[in-house]
Amino acid sequence: MSIKNIFIFFSILLILCTMVNAMEINFFEEFPSERNIDNVGLLNFSTKIYVASSSLDDFSHWKNKLHSSSNVSSVVYWPTISDDDYWISPWADPTELDSLFSRLKDHARDSGLEIMLDLEFPKNKTRILTRNDNVKINKEKIEKFMDEAKDSGIVLSAIQKSYFPEKFLESAGLRYSHPDVKRINMYYTSMFQRIVLPDFVVDPLFRRKAERAAYNNESLAIGIIAPGIYSKGHYLGFIENTYKPKDLEKELIIAREAGVKEVIIFRLEGLSRNPDYVRVVNDLSKP
Repeated sequence: MSIKNIFIFFSILLILCTMVNAMEINFFEEFPSERNIDNVGLLNFSTKIYVASSSLDDFSHWKNKLHSSSNVSSVVYWPTISDDDYWISPWADPTELDSLFSRLKDHARDSGLEIMLDLEFPKNKTRILTRNDNVKINKEKIEKFMDEAKDSGIVLSAIQKSYFPEKFLESAGLRYSHPDVKRINMYYTSMFQRIVLPDFVVDPLFRRKAERAAYNNESLAIGIIAPGIYSKGHYLGFIENTYKPKDLEKELIIAREAGVKEVIIFRLEGLSRNPDYVRVVNDLSKP
């Protein structure tokens, strides 16, 4: 084999290894604003943004704004509902779910739509007791929407909280196995684990979560680098601790080593809170 052929062989091998280890670094943005959205300009790589909004019109505004940036590859709609429920769940108002799912399908038939369902317990936890009669019918509504999404022009993903056992989440209607729905495993170590446990405990647990996500070809949601909805006067606001840049760096490295294809960081606003977050994500966006 000539030197030229050897060089070509190793070049191709290097490219293939790079492709295998490639990992997308994307972001959630729960509170879109001009300032928060402008943070995409701090990135030196292309990214996908998951934008929360209670209306399609508002989402479309931010989607158009984001698409004006060369750093944004796509924008995903993260629908929220009434304040007490907020997240999609079996404890939501059934008529509100019907209305939401109908609007999403109608919009997608005209122009297509990427959507992420954030499946969590309602923000007002008393709903779990007062709306227990809704659970069975709402689980059926969510499953039906998943069944119809692809034919309606929707590219669908769904979050599940990976702090809880999968069987428990399935029985609660907060986890669904569907071939056309990408699953996103939420595992925010800054909110509890890294506050009360040492790194030698947290890091192996995170690695196992990352390896499982990679094995199942699922995305991994990590964080947090800016607080979310609980920080807005909710009694659980105390849990929304942000973590240190070194922890973000460590988790991105672990996820990449595990073979995770997509990591989603909560959330975009955090990039302007600490320049070290920007340095970390820009450095680790490189293969």
